[in-house]
Order: sequence, then C-alpha cells, then structure tokens
Amino acid sequence: MDILVNVNETNLAKYVHDAIFNSHLSLRKAAKKVGVSAAYLSKLINHKANSNPKPSTLKKMADGLKISYTNMCKILGYDTRKQRVIDLKQAIDNDDYLTFGGRPISKEEKIFVKRMLDGGNDDN
Repeated sequence: MDILVNVNETNLAKYVHDAIFNSHLSLRKAAKKVGVSAAYLSKLINHKANSNPKPSTLKKMADGLKISYTNMCKILGYDTRKQRVIDLKQAIDNDDYLTFGGRPISKEEKIFVKRMLDGGNDDN
C-alpha cells in the first residue's frame, strides 16, 4: 500500500529545482521539455502544489529532466513496484526482448502490435 506524503513537505521541490538548475534551463523551457505548465512547475518547486503529482507526471518529469523516476516515487511514498511504467513503443523500437504469457514475441508480431496501436500507420 502506498503511504503518500504531502508533496509540499518533501524534498521533491529541491530535487526538481536542482535538476532544472543543473540542466541550465529556464523554468519555462524545463516545463516545455517535461510537458507541464510553467505555473505547475513553479508551484511544485516553491512548495505550493495543490496536490501530489501523479506517477505519470513524475515519469514525464523524470524523462524530461533526466532524473530518477524511482527516486521521485520514493520521495512521495509511491510503491514503485506497482507503478512500473513501460513504454511499449520504446520497447519495440529498442528491439527489447518481450514476451506474452512466457512466449517470446517475434519481430513481426512487434511490428504488428506497433502498427495496430499507432492506428494502422506505417510511417511510425
């Protein structure tokens, strides 16, 4: 079970602020890179957030700022074992070893799944 703490009472603000500072990004550029509003990011790093970020938002911050998703989840008390995020498109593009019910998924099946999830487009 997750034991969540109030984001404003954690060191997540410093963790995110340091990542932005070390990346030499402005708040607006960091927000754009992450995919959240500058206002949201500002509230977060100034301990004025209205609520805890969802795991999906933490994942966007981790990817955009090149910081640890797991560390951010731990700071907020999320059980990372239940919050594991796997980007299927990325796994297929990276030709990761994937299985379905223990059976390896072939390259052709990966292409089919990707095409199906992309809406049938061949250009992705």
